[in-house]
Amino acid sequence: MVCVSMQDCKVSLMARRLFNWIAAGVFACGALSGCGSEITNSPRALPETGEQNPATDIKNTPSGKNASGTTDGTNAPKTKTPAARGIEEQVAAIEQEVNSGNWDKAEEKLAALRELRGESLTDEERGKLQLVDNSLRDSRDASRLDERTKLLHAAKAAFQNGNWDESLKQIDAVAALAPSAEERETLNELRSSIDAAMKAQLRLASWIKMLGSSNAGEVKTAQTQLLEEPEAALPLVRQAIDSHDPVTTRNGLEFLRKLRKPEIVLPIMVSVLEDPAQQASWEIAAKEIARQNHPGTGTQILELALTSSLPDQRLAATNALASIIDPPQVTALSLMPSLFRDGSELAATISACMHSVVIHHQHDLLEWRSQSEAISDSQTQQLNQLSERLKTLQALPADQQGTIDAARQLAIALRMITPEPISGVQILDATLTDAAVKPAALLDGVWNSIDPTTMWWTPVIQNGFVVLDLGSSKTVTGVRIWNFNESGAGYRGWKDVEIYVSDTQTALRPVARGNLLPAPGVAEPLDYSQVIEVNFAKGRYVKLACMEYLAQSSHAGLTEIQILGY
Repeated sequence: MVCVSMQDCKVSLMARRLFNWIAAGVFACGALSGCGSEITNSPRALPETGEQNPATDIKNTPSGKNASGTTDGTNAPKTKTPAARGIEEQVAAIEQEVNSGNWDKAEEKLAALRELRGESLTDEERGKLQLVDNSLRDSRDASRLDERTKLLHAAKAAFQNGNWDESLKQIDAVAALAPSAEERETLNELRSSIDAAMKAQLRLASWIKMLGSSNAGEVKTAQTQLLEEPEAALPLVRQAIDSHDPVTTRNGLEFLRKLRKPEIVLPIMVSVLEDPAQQASWEIAAKEIARQNHPGTGTQILELALTSSLPDQRLAATNALASIIDPPQVTALSLMPSLFRDGSELAATISACMHSVVIHHQHDLLEWRSQSEAISDSQTQQLNQLSERLKTLQALPADQQGTIDAARQLAIALRMITPEPISGVQILDATLTDAAVKPAALLDGVWNSIDPTTMWWTPVIQNGFVVLDLGSSKTVTGVRIWNFNESGAGYRGWKDVEIYVSDTQTALRPVARGNLLPAPGVAEPLDYSQVIEVNFAKGRYVKLACMEYLAQSSHAGLTEIQILGY
């Protein structure tokens, strides 16, 4: 193009510059998404969620407005970016792993998220991740503490039971869970104790061997030496018992009793009773279990009595069930079918039922029948027939005295028969008092008088007692007492009474205790006697001892006594 004049050249130059600016602007718009008619009509790539970007849809809304109804988007509600949504979802997933106890997975996911986002994490997001991290650590530490505590308890229990290999295994498990300084000290002490016990075993080997001796003196010496180091001796004694030698087992069980640690030795004793190879020791094991006088074996022994296929084993278990302090409440009902089967186990079965009835105060058969949900139809039928069954058993020939006595005891415990006063009772001893006051007045049969000569009393400064001779060994089921009935002074009586029964005068043992109320203190009163029940104690001699008087008056005593039983 040729300029005609200077003015034309200036116009031409400005036109070219304007053209270049327009071209550059068009090119720039073409490079940006959304500029130009063709660009705005082409769809923009959207997130996988299918959501639209309001900023790119202006032309698709009325009046060229965006999706929020505004023209420039400045007042549009804030929408979370995919990255923001992603971190919340991932944090929630990590928290779920923490709550489920999957701490390793939670830690891996947390590290991966931090690595992925890197420097792009906002301060708020960093704070959220730190909270999750803290929660993870706290949860894992609490769980490990709980696990360490349980393992440490198991390690100590295994050591006490003489199971040192198991104890060491638990110690190693605790050590692998980052124990505290205090826990490490406990572990070291436990390891030292195990090491010392293992060394002590070498010294005790000869005494363990002596447990198999038939010489009572040697056995006593061996037991004494073993009791000097009980922790080291226990596993050795257990191994000796497992040899199944009857002599060693008997002496070993006796040693366990002398340990005076029933919670440790009872499982060993029960294992002897359960072992078919220990048949020769079942009876002694049952007796030793009862002698422990400690709970914890009732359920196992009842199960053995019900399920064993070996008659002698069932008999031993049933005998134990009749003596232990914790027969299960279902004992009597569970054994009910066996009460209607004759045989060598019958007397023991009846005694076990009676013992459970007394322990659990199941004296009323009407209450048993009311438990319709717990009692089957066959058991209900047997309960209805039980009274006649016990009458039949009490009428057996004299050569079955054990069964007769057991049946009578169960009938008394179930209130089917009332125990009668034992005849021929005599006063053997009593607290010294005025010569005019005769202890024999307690047995004269007079309880409804206010005449002092029909009563017996002592000064309250003395501990009143009276010992009675039944003439021969009897079964005592209770003591009926009429308190001191002085005219207008019924408060001069005994309050707290302890009862002793034994076959010897020097080995009287306490069998019952009860509280007495004051007598009415009038002539010809209604029967005011009270019965202190005794759990079928056998013996010839019965002692009553006053532990506390009703009042600290000048004197106190009793009016009449009857010993109930057979």
